[in-house]
Amino acid sequence: MIKRATPADLETVMEWGRKFHAYSPWGARVPIVEEDWRQTVSNLLASEDAAIFFSDGGFCGGLIFPMYFNFSFRIAQEMFWFADHDGTALREAFEAWAESRGAKAIQMSCIADDREKAVRRLFRKAGYDATETALMKEIA
Repeated sequence: MIKRATPADLETVMEWGRKFHAYSPWGARVPIVEEDWRQTVSNLLASEDAAIFFSDGGFCGGLIFPMYFNFSFRIAQEMFWFADHDGTALREAFEAWAESRGAKAIQMSCIADDREKAVRRLFRKAGYDATETALMKEIA
């Protein structure tokens, strides 16, 4: 069952974040700072323009904001989406919330790993098109 997180679910969301961090390439590059992660989750849970959904198999969350070049075009940006099995229902809950909040588009991302091609196929089947690719260079 998918549930929208409330402040009472803080510890559950925190745990999913730890699992996601450990799985993702970020886990090997940037240590998680518990107080920072807790503050991020708390801020998202307190915002009308943010939502986190979770189940016993994963979590998905993000926020809505206006595009910097057109304030009337509000976009929902996924910040994290992680499931230890099929995460479709989590993504769909995020999409439904975004639409209900007036977003005109949703931007999702995927981790650059051995599952990336499969995840991109799932996105295309769900109606997503590529808009940009993010690359990172460590400088310090």
